[in-house]
Amino acid sequence: MRGLARAALLGLAAAGAALAQTDEREAFARRLDPRRTADKYARKDAVKDLRGKNAPWATELLLGAFLDPEAIVRDWAFETLEDVPDEGSLDLIIGALLHADDFVRENVCDLLGHRRSAGAVGPLLKVLGKYRETGARAAAARALGRIGDAAAWDGLEGRLGKDREPLVELELLEALSRIDGPRSVDRLLEGCASKDWQVAACALRSLALVDRGRGFEQALALAGHKAWPVRSHAIEVLGASRRKEAVEPLIARLGEEEGRLRHDAYMALVRLTGNEDLDATREAWEGWWRFNKDSFDPEKVAEGADRKGKETTRVSYYGVEVFSTRVGFIIDGSGSMKEPMGGSSENRDSRRIDVALAELLRTVDLLEEERRFNVYAYGTEPVQWQPRVQQASRASKVACAKWLERLRNPAGWSNLHDTVQRCAEDPDLDTIFLLSDGEPSVGRYKFPDRILEKTEEVNRYRRLRIYTIMTAVFEGDGAANRERNAVEFLTRLAEGTGGEFRRK
Repeated sequence: MRGLARAALLGLAAAGAALAQTDEREAFARRLDPRRTADKYARKDAVKDLRGKNAPWATELLLGAFLDPEAIVRDWAFETLEDVPDEGSLDLIIGALLHADDFVRENVCDLLGHRRSAGAVGPLLKVLGKYRETGARAAAARALGRIGDAAAWDGLEGRLGKDREPLVELELLEALSRIDGPRSVDRLLEGCASKDWQVAACALRSLALVDRGRGFEQALALAGHKAWPVRSHAIEVLGASRRKEAVEPLIARLGEEEGRLRHDAYMALVRLTGNEDLDATREAWEGWWRFNKDSFDPEKVAEGADRKGKETTRVSYYGVEVFSTRVGFIIDGSGSMKEPMGGSSENRDSRRIDVALAELLRTVDLLEEERRFNVYAYGTEPVQWQPRVQQASRASKVACAKWLERLRNPAGWSNLHDTVQRCAEDPDLDTIFLLSDGEPSVGRYKFPDRILEKTEEVNRYRRLRIYTIMTAVFEGDGAANRERNAVEFLTRLAEGTGGEFRRK
C-alpha cells in the first residue's frame, strides 16, 4: 500500500509540474504574441526572460520569435538561442530548417553555424538541394563552413557547378576553404576563372588566405578583370605580397584605373616600396622604376609603417578626402536628427539635420562632372534619390538639392542595415559615406554584431568601402553607454571595410 501511495503521489507531482509548465508556456506565448502584446520592448523582455528555460517549449517560442515584426525581438531571440544547450534543443532547431518562411530558414542556418552544431551537417546539406530561394541555400553553405566538419566536404563539393546562383556558389567555395584550405586550392582556382564576377572575387579572396603563392599568381592574372571588385581584390593581394613582381602590375593599374581603385593602387605602391614622394601617376612611377628596378628589395622596406603618399583631392566630406568617382552618401533622416547639435561647437544650437545637409550640399557642389554619385537617407525605411549613381552635372546637383529638401523634417527610427544593403544593389557604387547620430534601431537586423556580419558577407564580393561619421552629443540617462556603443559600432563598420570613422 505504501508503494502504491508513493507512486500516486509521484504521479500527482509530475502532473502538477507538467500543468505548471503548460501554464508558464502559455504565459510566455501571450507575452510574445504581437497581437496581444503590442509593445516591442515588452516582447523583447519576454525573450530575455526565456534565458535559462532549458525546455523544448522555450526553444519553440524563441524560434517563433524569428517571425516577430520587430528586429529587436528577432535579434534577441537569435542571441538567446545561441546559448541554449544542445540537449533537447538541437532537434527542434534543425526541424525549423523546414519552416515555410525563407527568412526563418536563413536565421536557423546562421544559428546552427554560430553554434558550430556538428549534428546539423546532414540536414544543412539537404537544404542546399531542397529550396529554390537563394537565401536559405547560401546560408546553409555558410553554416557548414562555420561548423568546419570534414563530413560536409563531399556534399559541398558535389554541389559546385550545379547551383546556377553565384551567391550560393561563392558560399560553397568559401565553406570548402574553411573546412580544409589546402584541399580546396584546385576548386578555388576554378572559381577564380568563373564567368560570374562575384564568384571570382570571393575565390581570389579565399585563395590568397589559404595559399599566398597561388593567390599572388591569380591576382596577377585578374588585375585587368572586367569587374572592378575583382580588380580591387587583385590590387589588395598584390599590395600585401611584399614581392618585387607586384610593382609593375600595380604601376599598370595606375594608368588604367580611376577614382578609388587608382588611389588604392597608388597606396599599394607606396606601402610596398616605402616611397611616399611620388605623385599618383603612371609616368612618375615608371620613371622611378627604371632607375630602381635592379636594386629594389621589398624585404628591406619597413612593414606596417603609416604611410600617407602625396595624392590629394579638392573634394572632402567632413574632412575625409573623397577619391571615389562612384560614391554614395547615406544621411540619417530619423527623428533624432531634429535635435540640436549640442556640445561646444559653433553649431551647437543648430539642428543636426540642417548641419548635415549643409555639409552634404557643399560636398556635392564640389564634385567634378566626371564623377558619379547618389544620395540615400534612412528613417524607419530607406529611401534614395536615384536608382543608380548619376553623373555629377549641374542639372543633377540642382535636382539632388531639391530632393534633399524633403529631409528637412526627419522622422522615424534608424534603419541602417537595410540602407547599406540597398547601396550594395548598385554594382557601380564603390564607396559610401554614412552619417549617423547613433545606433540602429530597426531594419532586417538591429544588433550591431548582426549588421556587421551581414555587411561582411556582402562585402566579400562587393568591396564597398564605408566611411562613417557620427554627429551627436549624447546627453541624459545612459549617455556614456549609448555613446560608447555607437562609436564602437560605427568604428567597426568603417574599419571592417577599409574605411575610417570620424566624430563631428
